[in-house]
Amino acid sequence: MGQSGFPSLGFPEILEEVFEQDTREARAYRMGLEGLVAIVAFNLCLVFDYVIMRDLTWLNIVKQTANVTPLALAANLLVRQNPRRWMREGCIALSMITICWFYLRIEGNHTAVSVLFGTIGVLITALFVGVVMRLRSTYAASCLSVMLFAGLWSLDSSPGFSLEERVVGSSMLIIGISLIAVASYSLEREERKSYLIGLRHELETEDLASANQVLRRLSGMDMLTGLPNRRSMEERFELMWDDCSKSQSPLSLVLIDVDNFKILNDVYGHLYGDEVLRRIGILLPQVLRSADDMAARYGGEEFVLMLSQTSAHNAMIVAERARQLLEKVGTPVKRISDDEALMWVTVSCGVSSCVPSPELTWTSLVAAADEALYAAKRAGRNRLEFRSCTETHAEPTARAEDAPKFPLRTRITDRT
Repeated sequence: MGQSGFPSLGFPEILEEVFEQDTREARAYRMGLEGLVAIVAFNLCLVFDYVIMRDLTWLNIVKQTANVTPLALAANLLVRQNPRRWMREGCIALSMITICWFYLRIEGNHTAVSVLFGTIGVLITALFVGVVMRLRSTYAASCLSVMLFAGLWSLDSSPGFSLEERVVGSSMLIIGISLIAVASYSLEREERKSYLIGLRHELETEDLASANQVLRRLSGMDMLTGLPNRRSMEERFELMWDDCSKSQSPLSLVLIDVDNFKILNDVYGHLYGDEVLRRIGILLPQVLRSADDMAARYGGEEFVLMLSQTSAHNAMIVAERARQLLEKVGTPVKRISDDEALMWVTVSCGVSSCVPSPELTWTSLVAAADEALYAAKRAGRNRLEFRSCTETHAEPTARAEDAPKFPLRTRITDRT
């Protein structure tokens, strides 16, 4: 569409159908509205002429010219019904050709004045077709060609014009309709270019939205385990808290920590520790009950299960299922010597549950589950403990007596 000259106006067949479907309703509305404005203006001019004129011959012509109004109104009514393209464009083209012929027939070509008015009527009708209605290129070219031949015929057969006057009149008529045809072509070309630009903008917007969605998903994902990260967990947990608060249904949380993970890293290396975390990331979603629940990496070797509309009893069942699953298949294969025993991966779980209320926040539930996890560690690991969520857990704080008791030279920072 950007090449020079006058390339054929039209898209490939499929895109042309989409273009017609997207612009059909708005085009029918515009053509109907502007056509109605033209009809009203035309009849106002006829009334003005009828009031001003005193010549009976011209009054008769004005009366006969008013007969085109019913035809124009019928065509306008059909267009406003939003018909198919061939009917919409064809109806306007045929009605305008009929009106053009009506002008030439009524005015006649016996005198120079009547030929002049008939030619002006042809140009006005052509202007209406090409610039106001803006018929599609095929229909506009056909309609304007018929009007041009009709006007040339009227000029050529007029006895009131000399040969020189016919030549000059024909030249002016050809120039006028040619300019209207060029304007009609340019208007449709710009319309199609604007449509393509808008379509490209929509596609770019969709691509950008898709890319942003991928970025959001990646920014909320832990790349090692493939689970949502802590940021996504907190955003989702706030939503779950609000939903359960509105429905007054229980919300449960399970904090999971890998036992002796620091020792496992020291003995087998960090790559093996990463493999352990990666396997846990694969296994944990399998214990969830529905799409409303969520498993996430809380940080380091800690994971979390958020269970919507889940009672304390059911949360304990899910936590025990996760503990047993990780105990059985959570240890990656590792080559070791015959006299060396493989460290099996186990986890400790802290469980808490509550019905959200104004006295509590979602951090209260996390604090209670965190306290239960410390209790499970102190009780020997590879087990789960439950703590009730109360307002005393509103701000979780670490207590000195909860810290692991290791010699100073071997003290570690995780919950081993």
